Amino acid sequence: MTENKILLSIRGLTYFVGERRLLDIPQLHITETDHIGIVGENGCGKSTLLDLMAGVRQPESGSIKRYCPLAYCRQLAAADLSAADVPLAALGAGVLAKQPGRSGGEETRVKLAAALEEQAPLLLCDEPTANLDESGQKEICQRLAEVETLVLVSHDRALLNALCRTIWEVRGGELHIYPGDYDCYRRQKDLEAETARQKWTAYSEERARLQATASQASHQAGKVKKAPSRMGNSEARLHRREATQKSAKIARRKKVLESRLARMEEVEKPREDDSIALHIDPEPLRARTALSASGLTAGYTAGRAIISDATFTLPTGSKTALIGANGAGKTTLLRILAGELSPTGGSYRLSPQARLGFLRQGFEQLDERRTILENALDGACQSPTLVRTVLGRLFFRREEVNKPLGVLSGGERMKVALCKLLVGGCNLLFLDEPTNYLDLPAVEALQGLLQSYTGTLLLVSHDEAFLDAVADRLLLMDSGEVRAFAGGLRDWHRQRELPLKKAARDATLQRTVLEMRLSQLAVEISAAPAPEKEALEQAYQNTVAELRRLREL
Repeated sequence: MTENKILLSIRGLTYFVGERRLLDIPQLHITETDHIGIVGENGCGKSTLLDLMAGVRQPESGSIKRYCPLAYCRQLAAADLSAADVPLAALGAGVLAKQPGRSGGEETRVKLAAALEEQAPLLLCDEPTANLDESGQKEICQRLAEVETLVLVSHDRALLNALCRTIWEVRGGELHIYPGDYDCYRRQKDLEAETARQKWTAYSEERARLQATASQASHQAGKVKKAPSRMGNSEARLHRREATQKSAKIARRKKVLESRLARMEEVEKPREDDSIALHIDPEPLRARTALSASGLTAGYTAGRAIISDATFTLPTGSKTALIGANGAGKTTLLRILAGELSPTGGSYRLSPQARLGFLRQGFEQLDERRTILENALDGACQSPTLVRTVLGRLFFRREEVNKPLGVLSGGERMKVALCKLLVGGCNLLFLDEPTNYLDLPAVEALQGLLQSYTGTLLLVSHDEAFLDAVADRLLLMDSGEVRAFAGGLRDWHRQRELPLKKAARDATLQRTVLEMRLSQLAVEISAAPAPEKEALEQAYQNTVAELRRLREL
């Protein structure tokens, strides 16, 4: 059997960020037909590893050998359209590439289409479903499944399960390899964690037992009585001999226990995941409605109306999800309501007590020239001590808060942006794709945070599980219209399915009637005189054709 060709190999690679060793990979290779998913906490070095593979960055030491051309779809970089002859036929990106003001999802399509157009033997992708709606995610999953060799960084569990046959976890600067898809990786991780907990429990219990026994021996040694002064010489000598023997026995026992303690193989205590669940309890709004819009209209150049005559309200304390396909105008609507863009018609009004916080899709609220702490303190309503505490809960500890923003991963930048909102005293939040680039524990923590948030929330996300857990009402954007729905995402799906279920029930009933009709016609044909048989047989054929049509629906 012929072995697959090696496309890329790494040997003795190290990479530092300041004094911190971010990556240390002794040996690694990628072979033809590999479909590899890279996972790990935000800031662990996943994107840096792809940059090193692609030659965008250079390692401190070691070598990376590329035995074929490769294409790279980067996380935070804009689409490279420098090649004038690139048609970008994939993913419907040809038209989008010429369109100004592309949405986040449209930009993702253009970037990935440009990478696919290269038709390289090896494709590297960093968060290829970021900002995409459900249909876009499915389409990109289908296209990436056709790629022969793929290395993928993603926090999208469904995508990792669908595409990957091996998972690489970056942890503590090292690479840990797990065969199988993401679910298989999680099962192996859970088993590792349980084994580590059991090993630590057995170690700590045995160590505590030996220490207690040794301490008891020391206590017993101190209780060996000296000979009383009134005791005779011969009795005293006998008592001293017995006491010496007893003390020696206790000392030997204690030495054995201490030796066993010293020889015990030290077991590292399993790390408990830090909780980043934080509560935002802003100054409450006294008004019944936090925001209202009436007849709102907006459009791009060339006269295409992206929002047409939109009228809706955000009740105070509500958590509303803004739903729509890529390019439907969700980000445009948020920017209009935040006062960053002007509508071409209609009006909107925020409550006078509203303090707005806007998490933008592209991190525009962050200053690349400043550090993590400086960005978090900018506009904060809380003390510097509390700001540092919040950053610590978001995994930015001690001197890490002094890192410049420019060296952070996308997930780390998202956490800094979230921190600004947490300490800003906002009672009205606009969140545009808040789960982008976050690792899975952070997504779950953010979900808990928003569930406990007492202010008013308007958010855009294509993570259906996240929306289902957070939102209690929807604004649906389609063909310029904005419709309100009183209920969560699951309620909306259930309501959409009702007509389909009714149609399915009606079709089942109709099939049953037709099958009964066929049975009746068969009986009538067998008993009918010759002149009537032709008409009955024609009716039978017509019924068969109708039944076949229903079964094909």
